[in-house]
Amino acid sequence: MSETLTRLCQIIAERYQRPVSYVEMNPYADSDGSDIVDLINRNRRAKKIISGDALVVPVRLGESVAGAAVIQQGITLTETEIDAVVDTVELLFDGYVDAADRGARVRQLENYLENTSPADNVVYLHNVRSKNKDVGEQILVGRHQGPYLTQILLEGKPGIPFKELAFDIHQKSGRSSFISWDDLDSDQISKASDIAELGPITIFIPNLSELSKAEQAVLDGYMLELMGENTPRLIAAVQSPMNALVESGALRSTLAFYFSKAHLKIPALVERKEDILELVDFFSKAHSQGQKDLSSFGLETLSFLTEYDWPGNEKELETEIQKIVEQVKKDKIGVENLPVKIVGSEMKQLYRLVRSKTSLKEASEELEAKMVQQAMAKAGGNKSEASRLLGLSRSALLEKLERLEKSGYIPGE
Repeated sequence: MSETLTRLCQIIAERYQRPVSYVEMNPYADSDGSDIVDLINRNRRAKKIISGDALVVPVRLGESVAGAAVIQQGITLTETEIDAVVDTVELLFDGYVDAADRGARVRQLENYLENTSPADNVVYLHNVRSKNKDVGEQILVGRHQGPYLTQILLEGKPGIPFKELAFDIHQKSGRSSFISWDDLDSDQISKASDIAELGPITIFIPNLSELSKAEQAVLDGYMLELMGENTPRLIAAVQSPMNALVESGALRSTLAFYFSKAHLKIPALVERKEDILELVDFFSKAHSQGQKDLSSFGLETLSFLTEYDWPGNEKELETEIQKIVEQVKKDKIGVENLPVKIVGSEMKQLYRLVRSKTSLKEASEELEAKMVQQAMAKAGGNKSEASRLLGLSRSALLEKLERLEKSGYIPGE
């Protein structure tokens, strides 16, 4: 059982003065010979189960049961106390077990990363080998284009390293040099022949739809009459579907036609999670002068990084990893160091609670304060309703509020 899971059991044991353990379920087996596991399997929809003198509270992960908290001597608790135990287990364990399940998927990814790919299929992003089959297949198409098909289009979401992918294709082409359209002197590229005179090089266009009407007209003329084996190859990127760009007037229909002959669609990072861990390792080293790497991140932390959708793709991932490694001075980067958009505010609070260096008594009080605050918010400030939600008498709630206010956990009214 992990350190965090052990701590959660300790917090509940301290609060209810009863031994607490956690039983993990095996999703791939109907039974492991354990009486408790068999009991849970037979009562999967129950919120609480009584077994001998123990109270068993299943911990759910979506529609399945991930495990259960087992409170010894739980039969001696009152109904109100049992309901409170169930609420406490749900508050503490549900989020953590969800993270632990992600951790299992991270371990699968780590095993996957150990497998090697055939050298010809290897594509490098930020000097990191991509393991995604779709990326490899798309770039292989670009690498194998004949000398007379000299225009290639890369389509994908913002934040994908299009320039690096274009450079990968260029390196296999035998052409002399690789330059970006933005680095060309626009005053010297005013007609199609100006492009042709640059010779057998590769020109990368970062965003085809952002070229001016005049620039698009020059490209149009070049691709219609002058493009060939001994003139520049054009590799362009777009961040929206071609038909949408043409319909909106952002791109000439003739350019869309020319580039449709070698149109490569690059999947977003959310579709190639197998690349995330190696990218985290690379960005960590790059932005910490080699002081941090993948091993600097806890397994639970990596699980959140791999499960996040990364709508900004590699660029967003690099930005967040740079912030983290520059701001976190300790050796191990934990879940509490991740931004709210990745973890969620509730999960950050939970990790601050269970990972803090406070005593169990203080952690229990903080948990109690959190539950009281949630009940008060849900009841709209009505103490009678809040006490009902908490399974307490109104006088007991008032006593808790007074004590928590004096301790500084809840501000006074």
